[in-house]
Amino acid sequence: MDSSAFRQRAPRVQLSDDPDTATQQTVQEMCRQIHQAAQDPLVQTAAMNALRFQGGPFGFTAAEACWCWCKHYLRFKHHGSMFEAWSSDLGDPRTKLQLLIAPDVLVRMSRMEGDCAIYTMMLAAMLESLGLKWEIVTAAVDRGQPEIFSHVWPRAVLPAGNEPLDASHGKYPGWQVPAEDVHRMWVFDQNGSRIAEQGARFG
Repeated sequence: MDSSAFRQRAPRVQLSDDPDTATQQTVQEMCRQIHQAAQDPLVQTAAMNALRFQGGPFGFTAAEACWCWCKHYLRFKHHGSMFEAWSSDLGDPRTKLQLLIAPDVLVRMSRMEGDCAIYTMMLAAMLESLGLKWEIVTAAVDRGQPEIFSHVWPRAVLPAGNEPLDASHGKYPGWQVPAEDVHRMWVFDQNGSRIAEQGARFG
């Protein structure tokens, strides 16, 4: 799955030149891949294996157990670095906005690694395979580019409140970027449609 030939055949999606529109298009594509991957047997197996983290000394829920699995088995790698490494297959990295690796592809790779978008997709697909609802949060957190959405994470939609599950940057389930570092924030439902921010259970 992570061969040069496979990468050369990977689909390319043309995004808008407008950064906000491109962000929404990217999230919609993420949602499409998440729904597809949630039906994949290996993704479902990963979700079931994650449940061994449930309970324990911290009393983790099923959603938090999926966070633990991603935190333990995935390795963070910025998409720019991946473009540089795969430039012979993907082309000039300066022309790309985002690299997405579908969860059903990720679980078949020899090295499961990627950026916050890849973590978000994997975690959301695991949640969906367990019958749990989720949403996607994207935020502008770069002080040098306060208008550009530069980070993304999933939240589990729970009766007691929506819980951030930022496995790429968070040190524990429930952590999210501090409010003072967030310049803009958009929230999307499972269909990739923008919804009103209802707040999270944890800050």
